[in-house]
Amino acid sequence: MMVWSQLTMGASWRVGLDRSETTGLITTGPFNRVRNPIYTSMIVMAIGLTANPFGFSIRSPQTMA
Repeated sequence: MMVWSQLTMGASWRVGLDRSETTGLITTGPFNRVRNPIYTSMIVMAIGLTANPFGFSIRSPQTMA
């Protein structure tokens, strides 16, 4: 969702703040549902990594064979 959000922002995507440059409010794509989908994605990813710190599989290597 982070990449989708950045692509949806198009020319509005930038790093830093330039007060002389104004851009329109993005209301399409993931911004239609969540005000800041990039931060939301980072929070969801952090929760997932915290909930499963050992990787994608919770089975031990012995049970996988």
